[in-house]
Amino acid sequence: MFDRFSALTRPLAALGVLLLLPSPALSSADGSPQTLDCRYAMDAADAPPADESPARRVRRFPRDDLFRPVLADPKQPQFVISRQRVVPDQDGDFVAGWVVYGETFGIRRYVGDRPCDGVQVNIQGGVFAQFNLSAPSYDLLNSDYVVGLPVTFRRGDVSGRFRLYHQSSHLGDEFLLGSPGVTRVNLSFEDAELLISYDWRALRAYGGAARLIHREPALQNLRWQYGGEFRLPLSKLPRQARMPSFDYFVAGVDFKQFQQHGYAVDSSIKVGYELESDLSDRRFRLLFDFYNGFNPFGQFYDRHIKAIGVEVNFGF
Repeated sequence: MFDRFSALTRPLAALGVLLLLPSPALSSADGSPQTLDCRYAMDAADAPPADESPARRVRRFPRDDLFRPVLADPKQPQFVISRQRVVPDQDGDFVAGWVVYGETFGIRRYVGDRPCDGVQVNIQGGVFAQFNLSAPSYDLLNSDYVVGLPVTFRRGDVSGRFRLYHQSSHLGDEFLLGSPGVTRVNLSFEDAELLISYDWRALRAYGGAARLIHREPALQNLRWQYGGEFRLPLSKLPRQARMPSFDYFVAGVDFKQFQQHGYAVDSSIKVGYELESDLSDRRFRLLFDFYNGFNPFGQFYDRHIKAIGVEVNFGF
């Protein structure tokens, strides 16, 4: 099994080495970034006044968003590859591969007094898949399919996201063949979610609630979500200022409380480093993470687990 896993991760390791090679900062002639990323408060605060022309108040296909993706949320649609040691309460532990393919595509932005103030309409999709790497054939355990319409907004350091989305979950064929006693749940729901975020220097706090509109089976329908993030340039950390391959130290905690689980707290913690480019809105992160709570993925929503591992994130 070790040899097979090594073969699977070798291309990823080579890509990681390439990404982490030291490179000069990329910027415009006057030293300022060439792109403005409205998801980050420091950039938004420096935004120039918006063009007063009415035609310029509406932007089609904006390249960024007004609400920053939640760093520690395991159900945030983005591109993630991770290796986790999973310890379920009921069974023995195993090595898992968690893979996420997701993106948020901006459709239209209505600009306020500054380019980063306003309202934006997006479309979002994602696939969340979990594999048992301890099984001989790396069994697919579960896959969640998510599609939604997030509406994001920002005014200064306050931003938010209202999202209507659908999720359906499916067990893997290999897992079903090897687990004859498991009964599949036809898990499908639509959810309405609202998160409000406040940025202050290197810190960010957010919170909100969600309600299931339609669900099968008949789950209880309320959820609370809240957390915080920390993002600091490595140049401000004396012992790490000489790490040319990374630009930021990042950390996040995310908490969810489901009515279905008696409002027990599901905790997700992620800590690591971020690499960025002044010529692109894309980012790369190497994160170490820990999860303790009910399984965040589909078919196993009623099972309590602990998981610890490492992940890489592409995109944002």
